[in-house]
Amino acid sequence: MPLDALRSFEAAARHTNFAKAAAEIGVTPSAISHQVRRLEQYIGVQLFEREQQRTRLSVEGMVLAQCLLKSFDEIQETIRSLSLVDDRSLVISVMAAFAAKWLAPRLPEFASLQPELQIKLLVNDNLTDFGAEKVDFGIRFGRGNYPGLQSTLLFPADYVPVCSPSLRSAGQSGFRYEDLRSIRLIHDESASRAPDLPTWNTWLSTVGMGDVAGRRGLIFQSPELAIDAAISGHGAALGILPLVADDLKAGRLIIMFDERVRGPFSFWTVYPTAKRNVEKILTFAHWLEQAAKK
Repeated sequence: MPLDALRSFEAAARHTNFAKAAAEIGVTPSAISHQVRRLEQYIGVQLFEREQQRTRLSVEGMVLAQCLLKSFDEIQETIRSLSLVDDRSLVISVMAAFAAKWLAPRLPEFASLQPELQIKLLVNDNLTDFGAEKVDFGIRFGRGNYPGLQSTLLFPADYVPVCSPSLRSAGQSGFRYEDLRSIRLIHDESASRAPDLPTWNTWLSTVGMGDVAGRRGLIFQSPELAIDAAISGHGAALGILPLVADDLKAGRLIIMFDERVRGPFSFWTVYPTAKRNVEKILTFAHWLEQAAKK
């Protein structure tokens, strides 16, 4: 494949002018013309229609030009992304609740396995501009459709009622649905930002308790604050697994009922497709996958 000829043709097609293409590449217009003819001979089609002093792309030339323009843009973006790689640091963007309740307690384990890496957590619930913010890796809560990014499912999001063991009466082995009429309900306000995220009303309807006032109680701005309020014994929260996993294991929270609601969003690992072969990113992604199975 004559790569020099492809480069010359791409520049000539973009400028629709051999002289401007020659100036960009640093050769003579005749050299551009020679390379274009060489490419035409190689593939067996005419790429430019030559009319006296004017040249214009043929139909076949337009098709090839569009392909090359896209390909060269992707190559340039890949080179730009790779040039930003710093093997000594790993910058991770993660939503606040997941950072506080799952990742931060486990991150020292990864740091001990990779002592040469400086690890930085950027806590942000918004989508990340990986290029502008110089972020290597992200963990996001969504549907997994992130254009230009490599995305892998880390956890689905199951919603389950949780509370402090202190809310359970002495000698009481479990809870009845009727108990929810008197127990204060704790709400995560962030669930209201997307219309299809499960709420207390959603869960109550699935167990036939739709008549319970699912909007009463305490409202907190974020999942981690709602979970902490439940740990403190202020009521029952609709906890998201795995955000409550550590608190359940430690006995700070208990699951009130077995019924769960699967939310439309999940936890995803994301990073630029151009960095899919960067060692530190692959190492962290593999460690996350193993940690999620524990």
